[in-house]
Amino acid sequence: SYVETAKPGYAQPFPMTVRKPRVLFLADLADRMQRGTVKEQRAALGDLSADLAFWMRVLHGQGTLLSTMLAVAFVHGDELLLVDAIQDPMVPITAFDSQYPWLTPMPNTAWQIGDAFAAEMRFMYEVLRPVQFSPRVRSRKSPDSLGNRIAPTFFKLNATMNLQAERVSQLQALAVGDPDTFSARQREFEEWNLKALSSISLASVYNPMGRMMLATEGSAFVRYIGRSYDVAAVQRLGCLVYQLRKQNIATKDVAAFMATHPEISTHPVDRTPFLWNAKTRELTVPRKAEWPVGRRFSVTLAPEPQ
Repeated sequence: SYVETAKPGYAQPFPMTVRKPRVLFLADLADRMQRGTVKEQRAALGDLSADLAFWMRVLHGQGTLLSTMLAVAFVHGDELLLVDAIQDPMVPITAFDSQYPWLTPMPNTAWQIGDAFAAEMRFMYEVLRPVQFSPRVRSRKSPDSLGNRIAPTFFKLNATMNLQAERVSQLQALAVGDPDTFSARQREFEEWNLKALSSISLASVYNPMGRMMLATEGSAFVRYIGRSYDVAAVQRLGCLVYQLRKQNIATKDVAAFMATHPEISTHPVDRTPFLWNAKTRELTVPRKAEWPVGRRFSVTLAPEPQ
């Protein structure tokens, strides 16, 4: 889209979506799946698959973190709708084609967002470049003011971007590395980030404003990587629920089934197992990142037929 290919800077359009039409779109899909014929249900599942494919393309694009996280959020919503449909007795299992692409776990590489950090750096540079302080660029009203003389000492554009480039390299390595070791590598990154941007060191005397600007972003960047893998886990949850229903796995056997199929019952990060509550028939995905309040990462399976 134009948003993804426009030159970064103040004039770049931001990705925007209107919430109500999307809610109506998902509600229409749910209604068609619950009340339609098998043919209509398959058509609705096809529309859902197309929407998932679209947002996955956005997730893999060259956009900034804003558009990437928008894609992650919409894939999350689509996947939850799919999980709910799979366990819904009103949607026969025959409505799901065996070749439906979202019923097998996607590779971990499908959820890596390393390119978004490079796009974020390009955007940051274009935003900061016009407002950088320089001894040759002074205020017309007060060309010799104290601020104009001191500001270049506290903010160095090139030094700031060099430090950001080093951090982007660290973040990309964290994003594309093996999620089995994500938590350990996350701790290593946070230690590096704290040391590199420490406000109490000899290095902090040079370019303090630039360091202060970067210091507030490190943890947020890591959270975005974790969110993508959380949605990957929800996709695995859908695969698990599909197999449980297709194979008619009894409640008493769910835990054993999960233990023998970790590829669809564990989180990509550290292979943390999903939680199963046999009493409430609830399956829960353990989250690895902070999310806005109200986001769901669980599904309650329909009661077993008597």
